Amino acid sequence: MNWYWIIGIAIALAIIYRLISEKPKSVAYEIGRRINVKPHFIESMITAMGSKRGLMFVDQMSRGGDEFIEKGVYTFIVFEISKNDHAENIKWWKSRLKESGFDPQMNAERAEVAFTYLKDAGADHSQIPNFINVYNSIS
Repeated sequence: MNWYWIIGIAIALAIIYRLISEKPKSVAYEIGRRINVKPHFIESMITAMGSKRGLMFVDQMSRGGDEFIEKGVYTFIVFEISKNDHAENIKWWKSRLKESGFDPQMNAERAEVAFTYLKDAGADHSQIPNFINVYNSIS
């Protein structure tokens, strides 16, 4: 009889986990699909945001409009470049944006949104002008 309880609890936990993780996975899939990147890279970014900002990001992006997904795409690009700001990496991400139909240039609004979401991942708002300058100077 005890085995039935253990199996029942395990199944219940699996169902709860599936329901909780459905939104982040669908957001990661949609952003990844737009720029041809595997969703687990976007999921890693969401995790790095921390629980509060990650949840805020997922809620905003799951609204589904192109405007929201575009913000998610640029946030991911800023995240990736903040991990490796080598000129070749920036060129590669800019070409990925262009191939996917996005403007490869960074503006203050895009950077502000990204840095807000990535604050707990180490993004510093005082670095936005420098980030934009370096990013846009590389072609």
